[in-house]
Parts: sequence; C-alpha cells; structure tokens
Amino acid sequence: MPTDGKVFVSIMAGVTINRITELLGHNAAVIRTMPNAPLLIGMGVTALSRNTAVTDEAFEFVRCIFAGLGQTLVIDESQMNAIISVTSSAPAYVYMLIKAISDGAAEQGFDSAGLLDAVCGMVEGSARMLRTSGRTPEDMIGVVASKGGTTEAALGVLREGGLENTVRAAMSACTRRADELSGM
Repeated sequence: MPTDGKVFVSIMAGVTINRITELLGHNAAVIRTMPNAPLLIGMGVTALSRNTAVTDEAFEFVRCIFAGLGQTLVIDESQMNAIISVTSSAPAYVYMLIKAISDGAAEQGFDSAGLLDAVCGMVEGSARMLRTSGRTPEDMIGVVASKGGTTEAALGVLREGGLENTVRAAMSACTRRADELSGM
C-alpha cells in the first residue's frame, strides 16, 4: 500500500506506532492518539505521539482537530499505554463513583434517578473548583472536611476500604492490559 503523502491517525489502545508501520510500511507517517469519551461533548482529553515521518505541520493539524474537542497532551509514545489509565479509562472510574453515590442515595431513601443531575453537577463543580483554586486535591479535601465532622467520618471509611490503593491498582491493571495488547 503506498503511504507517501498520507498521515495515519490511530485511536487503538495498545497498538504501537511500530506495529502500525510494520503493517503499512516503515516509511508510513503515523500519529498515535488516545482520546477519551468526553471528546464526544467537546470536553475530552486526547494524548498524542508521532513517529519521525510525521511533519510538524501535519502533526499540528491533527493536534488542532483534537484540541477543538477538548485538551491535548503531547507525550512520548513510551507513555502512551500508561496514559490510557489516566485519561481514557478514567471516565469509567468517575462514572462508577457517580453510580456508587447514586446507589448510596437510594439506600438512604432518595430517588437516585432524580438526584443524578445533582450528583453530576457536584462532580463538575468539584472538578472546576479544584482546577481554578490553584490548590492540590489534598488541600481541597481539607477545605471540605472539618475535623471531627461528617466528611471526615466518610473519608475514614473510604480510606479504610482502600479507595486510593484500589484506584492505583486499577490504573496499573489498565496499563498492564495495554502493554499486553502491545505485545510488551
């Protein structure tokens, strides 16, 4: 297949630029991307890397396409499998948290479907507040949690249950699977 003058853009998880060029020809210009689901509403994050056959102009053109749908991160391809766990699979982690909060609301007598919009608003507002505060996530936890208060009681249960370690383990599993798909 002639590849001269063409730039190939991949969105396949775990498929390396090297593997793509093996299939297309070693002179193929390849940009590997890892977009996430919020791209569908213009609030996505897309990581991009490229091989040396891609011109700066072609790369910038493709990056701008994705930038029109959210944020872009230009990273070394060696980080591409790991970024999947950070930006591309992570929306599912957030959805699971939203589901857990909604299920907890139902257990406390609320109509979880009726509260879904409020829970989503809480997540969006919390993310925006963190983003604009200039503070760390740990700082913002301290802003919300009063010593001896209700939030501190809830955080104790989350820590005891291993939430932070579980998320890190999930991210490692995600990256391991991407590495398996890459044949690494």
